[in-house]
Amino acid sequence: MIEVNNLKVIIFDFDETMYYSSNIKEYYVNYIRQVFKALTNYSDEKIEDTMQEYGFKSDGKNRVSFGKNCEKFGVTKEQWNNYRIDNFFQIDYKNAEVANNDIYKKLSRYVNLYIVSNELEENIRIKAKSMNIELSHFKKICAPNKSNIEEYNSNKQEVYKNILEMENCGPQDAIVVGDRYNVDIKPMEELGGKGILIEKAKEINNLFCYKGENL
Repeated sequence: MIEVNNLKVIIFDFDETMYYSSNIKEYYVNYIRQVFKALTNYSDEKIEDTMQEYGFKSDGKNRVSFGKNCEKFGVTKEQWNNYRIDNFFQIDYKNAEVANNDIYKKLSRYVNLYIVSNELEENIRIKAKSMNIELSHFKKICAPNKSNIEEYNSNKQEVYKNILEMENCGPQDAIVVGDRYNVDIKPMEELGGKGILIEKAKEINNLFCYKGENL
């Protein structure tokens, strides 16, 4: 259990952290396959080989970011950004599991909540609405949007630094909740803070307490 009274900031990743569905990896693999077919001239065989190599598979726990590595595949940042504006990663909304909105409401009484994601903010809001995730409890969504997508800094460590500066606190006063260690947790640990790695969104319901009492 994490004592909220020892914190000033809690940062959440969004995709596959604030929601979960058992077929999420299948949806993601199919999405990346569509991206390769749309943006590269790879053969079907090369697409499958590349996806295996870079962890774009159903059991891929150490997959890379397509956006950060797109140039390795012959795709420019501009091509990738233009594509994902109109073709974002959709999920199985009907069967998705989410944490109780009440936990975010309770947490927001004691600490400032942030979402840090490289998904477009507009898409985060679409997904949140589809899954009834209440975003009003979060102080800010730190994510690119359609107007600043080319300039947005996708380095999460830099985003974490900016949040700590805005809150006038140190990394020891913050914690990150995410589903990927290298992408979500490690950047905060390198700053001297901590993170919690989760597999399913409902784990958030039981992560926190205040002065020893469960939230």
